[in-house]
Amino acid sequence: MWITAHRTLTRLAELGESAGVTLTLENLNTAFDHPGVPFAQAHDTFALVAAVDRPGLRMNLDL
Repeated sequence: MWITAHRTLTRLAELGESAGVTLTLENLNTAFDHPGVPFAQAHDTFALVAAVDRPGLRMNLDL
């Protein structure tokens, strides 16, 4: 799942960059709203965004 997410987000970030858009990825609340969502923990989401390492992808930390 990590490899697929990395490849997909890398491609999306490239597309966003070419359009002048920055995409954000947010970890979702699994306890109430989104059970079973992968990368639900903030540290996992941050690690994925850091691994993609593209200016067109950032993490959205909604507090």
